[in-house]
Amino acid sequence: MDANNIEFEVSIVDHCNLNCAYCANFSNLAPKKFLKIEDFERDMKRLGKIFVGKCHHAKILGGEPLLHTNYLKFLKTARKYFSGRISIITNGLLLKEEEIKDLIKYKIDLIVSKYPIKLNYKKFDYHNVEDTTNFYRTRRIFEEKSMFEIRSIDLTGGKDPNISSSKCKLFNKCVTLKNGRLYTCSFAPNVEFFSKYFNKDIYPLESDSIDIYKEGLTKEEIFEFTKKPISLCKYCNIDRNRLVPWKKTEFKIEEYI
Repeated sequence: MDANNIEFEVSIVDHCNLNCAYCANFSNLAPKKFLKIEDFERDMKRLGKIFVGKCHHAKILGGEPLLHTNYLKFLKTARKYFSGRISIITNGLLLKEEEIKDLIKYKIDLIVSKYPIKLNYKKFDYHNVEDTTNFYRTRRIFEEKSMFEIRSIDLTGGKDPNISSSKCKLFNKCVTLKNGRLYTCSFAPNVEFFSKYFNKDIYPLESDSIDIYKEGLTKEEIFEFTKKPISLCKYCNIDRNRLVPWKKTEFKIEEYI
């Protein structure tokens, strides 16, 4: 991400229909909640104004975004305000073949998280469609998810935020938009689900995000903010992160520490 092209993600639902263990967005612990299209459009309009309609990559996800019955409206709205790459990231369980035509129409990349589950992935096969007007190519991408990386949490909050952020592979790479605020990573706005489920006191401070409706906010300010560690980095036990085989959650805190 640079000051002229923002890369960000938005969860249009918090929960999921697959309930993976180790979910980085804590979707297996989240209650059912659907983002309102009015709130989404307001935020897209604001960010689009700040970045003059340019984005490097906007990702629409969850939870499982296809649980939202109006998910296509969110994609159309994102395309209304941004001309860059827009993707929907899904496990694919609910995707209907006829909906792929809409993804192509609005130049949306389909990114399917490919888990070791029973699903006919051939239904996602469609040829690249090139728009000769702007040379945009709609793509279908599979991301193998047979292994998961546990993003280990230090419940004491005893880590140095500067060291944690310097070691983190996702730092500044999963900037998250939620409730009109931008967070440096997805951990910050979603850790509330972990805290509420396991009765912990790990929540973001106001300084851990930036209000996109701040008067006079510039894209340069946003860029500078995303380059700095936040207070919640002290809970990231990066040295204990590890790869483990995918499985369904057992709703145990050990999945995260």
